[in-house]
Amino acid sequence: MPKGIVNDLKGMRFGKLTVVSFLESSRGNGRRWSCICDCGKTSDVRSVNLISGSTISCGCMRGKAAKHGECRNGKETHIYRLWAHMKDRCYNTKKDSYHRYGGRGIRICDEWLNDFESFKKWALGNGYKRELQIDRIESNGNYEPGNCRFVTGTVNTRNQEQVKLTVEKVREIKRAFNSIGCNELAIRYNVSAATIRAIKRGDRWNDVA
Repeated sequence: MPKGIVNDLKGMRFGKLTVVSFLESSRGNGRRWSCICDCGKTSDVRSVNLISGSTISCGCMRGKAAKHGECRNGKETHIYRLWAHMKDRCYNTKKDSYHRYGGRGIRICDEWLNDFESFKKWALGNGYKRELQIDRIESNGNYEPGNCRFVTGTVNTRNQEQVKLTVEKVREIKRAFNSIGCNELAIRYNVSAATIRAIKRGDRWNDVA
């Protein structure tokens, strides 16, 4: 890593891109990184585009989105990304969240998996809004019309925790902080690492000793 580079993105994932190495830094174009996409192609991307989320693939997602008319100013629409990320969680083994979805058997119904237009039609008729997240009513069930709804991020997080964590499990987590890392605990208890860190900070479940 060249001297003076503070933000080392090597090894980090942004959408379908994994940062491989630093390329260059210039006043006009900023820092650039060599990235490999899940599809196997490599591309050079500016730091600002990775961090802001404006570039999340080598362009393969934009091509697919364009076929559905879901590409605006070179970017996938929000509803298309929602569908694509849902598929990633269930079928992309390289995705950080895979172990909490596809890794434990969560799938997408054939109607949605093979047909974006079918998913879009259902979403627009069932409360879709850009600021909401898709939520499975039964957390062990699949992504399918009868088991999905749109909720706020706060509600989604609370629903996940209430299903997956109990008072006893939270106590176990707190006792394990001195010997087990947050990422390992997240995998063990099937929650996000952010949830484990929030428990450790005392931001959640602070009434459990």
